[in-house]
Formats: sequence, structure tokens, C-alpha cells
Amino acid sequence: MRCSVQNCCNDTKRTNKSHGITFHLFPKEPTLRSAWMEALGMPDWTPKERSTICSEHFRNDDFYQTKKGMRKKKSPEKRFAS
Repeated sequence: MRCSVQNCCNDTKRTNKSHGITFHLFPKEPTLRSAWMEALGMPDWTPKERSTICSEHFRNDDFYQTKKGMRKKKSPEKRFAS
């Protein structure tokens, strides 16, 4: 799996949790998915079912806790668009 952000070289073959990098699927919820694509400067691109963004493109406060204790992702930071 490879990060979908343009010019990002992170993929699951070379980087993993031991490197401190995690990979996050695009949200299924249409509004949040669109916000991710807009934040990345790719509003007209359609991610595939298994498209991901690596954790390098999020800030710590882009995460929040759910009732189940799992962390979900908010929109990636716009400054990482290129």
C-alpha cells in the first residue's frame, strides 16, 4: 500500500509502525472524504477503496477518540498538499 499524497514516497513495504508511520484509509462518509481530497489539493481525484494517506500528513490534533476507543481521522492538514 502506498500513500496517495503526491510526491510522498511512504509505502507499507518500506515504512511501518516501527518507523512511527501509519496508513489511513479514506473515510467512507462522503463529506469527510471530500474534505480530505480538498485538503490534499486533489478535489477531482477519486480514491480507490484501498487508497490511503500516511500519518506524515496529519497533526496529532487531527485525531479524536470514539466511543469504542478507536481513533478516527479528521481532514489532513492543507499544508501537506504538495
